[in-house]
Amino acid sequence: MTRAFSHGPEVLDAWGGLIISIRERMDRRRYELVSVAAAKRLGSSYCMLAHGAYLASKFYDEESVVRIVSDRAAADLDETDLAVMDLAEKVAGDALSVTQEDVDRLKRLGLTDAEVFDVAAAAAARGFLTKVLDGLGFQPDSTFAELNPELREALVVGRPIAEATSTLEALKLKVETTSETNDDQPAGNVFDQDPPRGQRVDDGSTVRLKVSAGATAVPVPDVIGSQIADARRLLTGQGFLVREEPIPDEEIPVGEVVDQEPGPNEEAPRGSEVVLQVSSGPEERPVPDVVGRTLTEASNLLGQNGFVAKQASEASTTVAEGTVIRTDPPANTLQPRGAVVTVVVSSGPPTADVPAVEGLLEANAVDAIQDAGFVAVVERTVACTQPQDGRVLDQTPDGNTRAEVGTQVRVVVCDAPVDGGGGGGGG
Repeated sequence: MTRAFSHGPEVLDAWGGLIISIRERMDRRRYELVSVAAAKRLGSSYCMLAHGAYLASKFYDEESVVRIVSDRAAADLDETDLAVMDLAEKVAGDALSVTQEDVDRLKRLGLTDAEVFDVAAAAAARGFLTKVLDGLGFQPDSTFAELNPELREALVVGRPIAEATSTLEALKLKVETTSETNDDQPAGNVFDQDPPRGQRVDDGSTVRLKVSAGATAVPVPDVIGSQIADARRLLTGQGFLVREEPIPDEEIPVGEVVDQEPGPNEEAPRGSEVVLQVSSGPEERPVPDVVGRTLTEASNLLGQNGFVAKQASEASTTVAEGTVIRTDPPANTLQPRGAVVTVVVSSGPPTADVPAVEGLLEANAVDAIQDAGFVAVVERTVACTQPQDGRVLDQTPDGNTRAEVGTQVRVVVCDAPVDGGGGGGGG
């Protein structure tokens, strides 16, 4: 295996660290059962031999391992072991086929969420190594030739025909092959043999291998127009793999299947992939820039681009009344067709109520005017009486009227003359 990763030793180190971290969380016997189940589903000779040998050396006799590998339902395994191996096989072969019932079955048998995770993680990690070794064409190590022939022969099933033939010929056995469709093994993998596994034979005997020609071709269900969840459930229930490709569509609702390949009722092998094009809804497009336009112009432009305009007003001292200040979402933001775009239009400068200050002392009047956002302009008059001195006699604009913020408010303040005070003469 080190030779297989000679061009990427750091990858092997990382994978090894992952495997160790998973294995240390698990009961070792369970880990080996998971590895054997995953390897068999993946058709991995390398992993089948490695973990089958380990089981035979640490936990079972060789005859028991042969039964576990050949027909685990007939082996000396309890229900928990069988459920664990069933889940591992599903994860390795088609993780999308795992159902909530598979998980609940393990929980009913006493496994925790963490232990279920460990089973799934161990099976998934096994798939990485298997695919790397198979992809580079590596064969099982020669050390496995020392295994008991019965055990080694049992581990042949599910192996690619070239590997199976090499192993049997190394044992001085002749090989004959026939090809048949098989829904459980990939094309080119051995799925049966005669003599059966475990039977002793003489040197030179002939072993007849049945090799998978691939799964039986069956009509692909018509799922166009179905929601993706329903389409996936139907297709996986009939043994197909499903791959989704999102595609924008102006009319078809989000999540509905627009097209499929292979097409409806075309024949395809079970286990093959069906590609579903699924509507992602209307394609997003940028919001046009309408800043500086009139409301009518902005609404027309937005409508032409598939958006719905909604008006909002906002006072502005810098943008002329009736002119667009901004949009929400902003210009060039990607939005789907039919999205509402709020158009914020200037209502002109802000206004406020002019405070009524007649009768107030000058200082109080000026404060009230400034606090309301206006500019106080004070004029004085002597045409008043002493009791009015220092008080506002008149204002423009009048109090309690609306005016633009910043407008000058003129106030007339009494500046009454002081009495001359004549004294009286007597005499």
